[in-house]
Amino acid sequence: MTDRLHRFLARQFAEPSGLAGRLVIAPWLNRIGRRLNDLALDLLQPEPGERLLEVGYGGGGLLKRLARAGPARLVGADPSPAVPRRIAGAELVRAEGAALPFCDRSFDAVVSVSVLHFWPKLEPVLGEFARVLRPGGQLVLVFEPPEALRRWAGHRYGFQLWSEADVVAAAAAAGLALEERRQGSGRKPDFFVGLRFRKGAA
Repeated sequence: MTDRLHRFLARQFAEPSGLAGRLVIAPWLNRIGRRLNDLALDLLQPEPGERLLEVGYGGGGLLKRLARAGPARLVGADPSPAVPRRIAGAELVRAEGAALPFCDRSFDAVVSVSVLHFWPKLEPVLGEFARVLRPGGQLVLVFEPPEALRRWAGHRYGFQLWSEADVVAAAAAAGLALEERRQGSGRKPDFFVGLRFRKGAA
């Protein structure tokens, strides 16, 4: 695979755009993200009547599964113009993780899968997640650690190699305490990690 193709795919994974993003990349994200979404659901354990937010919903595969839990409110936020803009049972907004257009304490849970390696800094995004979570609410992050990302040459083009320790420290600074860690494996990605955090009482 050439450097040019690696660079193109890295840009598309970060923010799908154009016909390629809409017709190829977004559906592809659903396929390669299935096992990561499984782990996110296992950690989240969504309950009927909850208010749920997914940040960086990509192809929408996880949002569709979250809708089956019967949430009182389900929102997907993603900055890309090429991701789906209609998913049954969900409100969809175009927004960055570091600037969420929601009031404080708007959600019972926030989930983000395979997205944090596109954040230039962890603290602004995790601070926003903590802001929109109610006290006692939970955050679930599923991502590929550096040792997994380095197996693909395209990681050189815009991917941030955040370690688990980086993520846990930034979450703690935002008032989010680590509650559970799990790991999963598959084929591309070969290895990934899921972390569940709980927001402390105000």
